[in-house]
Parts: sequence; structure tokens; C-alpha cells
Amino acid sequence: HRAALVATNARRLGARVPVIVADACRPPLRPGSFDRVLLDAVVGLIREARRRTGKAIYLLAANRTAALALRAAHAWQGAGADAAGLGGLLLLHPRLYVQTPQGGEDGEYLPIVGRSRVPRYIFLPAQSSGRWHLQKLLDAFERAGSPAFAQMLPGVSDGFATRPDARPEELETTRKLPSMLVSALRALAAFGRAPPNVGAPA
Repeated sequence: HRAALVATNARRLGARVPVIVADACRPPLRPGSFDRVLLDAVVGLIREARRRTGKAIYLLAANRTAALALRAAHAWQGAGADAAGLGGLLLLHPRLYVQTPQGGEDGEYLPIVGRSRVPRYIFLPAQSSGRWHLQKLLDAFERAGSPAFAQMLPGVSDGFATRPDARPEELETTRKLPSMLVSALRALAAFGRAPPNVGAPA
């Protein structure tokens, strides 16, 4: 139904926008193909998963999709939805800068970093440039009233779990990732429901 509405509105605006309905876990396009993702689609997934399971839902996001997960969490809470429905976020080497910092720059975080109040657990490769800014990110989350955990992954770099040229150490870490995610879920579950939002979405 929503896909049809998007297609209809695109035609009305004279825009040539292909509309694809597919399994979000196995999209028929290569990774990194999308410039934008409809926020409503992610919030709809949370709502449907919550309805079907009756359990708290946790979002897993990597790299730049971490910002989308934060915005979806903000939208879910801002809509007055079931507060216990969203348990937290699992962020794998998140990129949350307005622009990637160069050299010794500190960098500026997206506004949503300080506005979405939901527990989060960060997995950061030890060979990622983001390791030098990890404490700053944790501090930003904490100022927003969001409990935040971080786990450094030794011997791996960004994208280790999906890169075709992964080194043996990265393949081993990928093999262990499911058990690490389970431990992270337990840590997040200990905090119960997420607190209210701060400010407007951005």
C-alpha cells in the first residue's frame, strides 16, 4: 500500500523514481546503492515486529545507517508509541558526523546524536579512525541522557564483516559477532525501557 502511494506521488510530481518492494534483509541491490531511506519504513518495521512478537525490538545498524537508526528511534518515541517496544540500538562502526573530520579535526556530530534517547551499544574496530573520537561520541550520548556502552574489536577495520578481502583476523571476529551481539543485547535489556526524547528530529 505504501509503495503504491510513493509511486503515485512520484508520477504526480513528474519524477522518475523506481519503487521496489523486497525483503529488507536481502535487498535486490548492491550495498550502498541508496541515497535515502524513508524513515516511515523503518518505524513501520519496528511497529510490525513489536506487534508480531510482543517483545522489545533492537535495531542493528552499521556505518552511516546508524544515523537512520537514531532517527527511527526518535520518531518511534516521538509518536507516543509503546515505550517498551524499542529496547535499544546496536551500532557497528557508526559514522555520525556531519562531515568526515580530516587530520586532527574533532568533527561535528549530526544533531540526532543528542536528541534520540535510547540505550545503545557500540562495536568499534580497533583499526578504525573512529577510535580516536570514541570518548567524544560516548560523552555526546551521555549528555543526551542515553546510556551507552562501547566494545573495541582488536585486529579489524571498518566493514570487516562484509568486505570480500577480509583478513583471517576479521573472518574470525565475524564468526564471533553473533555471540557478541547476544551479550550486547543482554547489557541493553538491563536498562529497561528508553527515556523520552530531547528536542526535535534532525
